[in-house]
Amino acid sequence: VRHPRDIGLCSLRAGRRDLGAAFVTGFLMIGVVLAAGGGLGAYRPESEPRLLSAFGFLFAALLVGVLEEVLFRGIVYRSLRGTMGLWAGILVSSVFFSAVHFASPEPTIGVAHAHWYSGLHLIPDTFRNVHAGHHYFPVPLNLFQMGVALCLVVERSGHLYAAIGLHAGWAWAMRVGNQVLHRETGRWGALFGWDNRLAS
Repeated sequence: VRHPRDIGLCSLRAGRRDLGAAFVTGFLMIGVVLAAGGGLGAYRPESEPRLLSAFGFLFAALLVGVLEEVLFRGIVYRSLRGTMGLWAGILVSSVFFSAVHFASPEPTIGVAHAHWYSGLHLIPDTFRNVHAGHHYFPVPLNLFQMGVALCLVVERSGHLYAAIGLHAGWAWAMRVGNQVLHRETGRWGALFGWDNRLAS
């Protein structure tokens, strides 16, 4: 990577409008999912919603959008697209995007002494919980679909800003939802996940 343009970062002035529009679109998309879940009884309002905390997550959502899009769509996807072609690049990078998020390292024993290589010891335990598939099934599929959608947004826009905005809008809407809604665990699990996470 010799220049930010190589990973899809043109001038911010050129991408600012796309970033803002995509952020609002992403927020509204998750809002529709949460509203549907509320209508179906999968979610109910929190007795003490924490809206101020929700606004505190705005910066974090934007940061996640920037970092993950630069890594997954700017570097991984563009590299794969250059060597494998459009659709293979989209599919492989989206599987990778899903796997990284789905990974949940749980060591069989605690780390007694941490070293610079301690994280490498967690690699064999990264997917230990996959056997409980009914608890996790919607998550990797949804993450894969998100990866595909974000790759297509990059292809259509020609830069990363729209994907950053969409990703950040999704992330912030989820955070807001977690502050104002409570998941009725087990209701409509096939649509909304089997655990207490919102719109997983």
